[in-house]
Amino acid sequence: MLAAMRAFKDIDDRLLAPQIQGTGLEIRLYIHNDNHVELAIHPIKRIAFNNQIMARTRMSSLWSILLLLALSAALCTRSAAATNDDDGSYGTDLDAGRRARAAATVAEILSVHNEARREVGVPPLVWSPQIAGYAKGFAQSRRGDCAPRRSPLFYFGENVVVGKGRHWNATALVAPWVAEGQWYDYGSNSCAAPPGAGCLRYTQVVWRNTTQVGCARIVCGSNDTLLVCDYFPPGNYGTGRPY
Repeated sequence: MLAAMRAFKDIDDRLLAPQIQGTGLEIRLYIHNDNHVELAIHPIKRIAFNNQIMARTRMSSLWSILLLLALSAALCTRSAAATNDDDGSYGTDLDAGRRARAAATVAEILSVHNEARREVGVPPLVWSPQIAGYAKGFAQSRRGDCAPRRSPLFYFGENVVVGKGRHWNATALVAPWVAEGQWYDYGSNSCAAPPGAGCLRYTQVVWRNTTQVGCARIVCGSNDTLLVCDYFPPGNYGTGRPY
């Protein structure tokens, strides 16, 4: 994956540069049944039409390619099955009871997020099972220590929270992120949170350019509950306002 990212960076520099030659590049990401990921780069011919250079194919944005790479990482890292303590918020091989719990968890998470977004006038988020799959894989990697640490991948925004004990619903876990909004001042784009607190989880929740979210909730070995939510495109970059 790192090699693919390095290759992509080199390619992206060329894609964003002015195209003055008669050829371009086409990037395809293949994900095989064994989770093997292949990044293929092909030259393509370009044709002139009404004084415009028309490519046979072109990328809609940098984010679209990053999302493909992010989701390939999700396939490579997630666990093949959830335990009975998990909400099963991703995957397809679930019994009816777990499917119902998973649907309820998704509905709770979207409800809290989108109510906060509605209050500041930004569009609602949609649920991504693929992003939830990556969140699941990362959450399971923290099952042993249940530490509220971020994953190392830069192409997702991420909020992580740990609740003491195993009986936490998603609404109660997400609510503290939204509550950080009480300390955020839009006029000055500043945060007046007390020591040990902050506003970044709230600003990620309401970040205008973020369109997708996927989360996973597990019970750790300590019997505490860990919730990981990943966001795409990520928020909290630069010094601009979230909306």
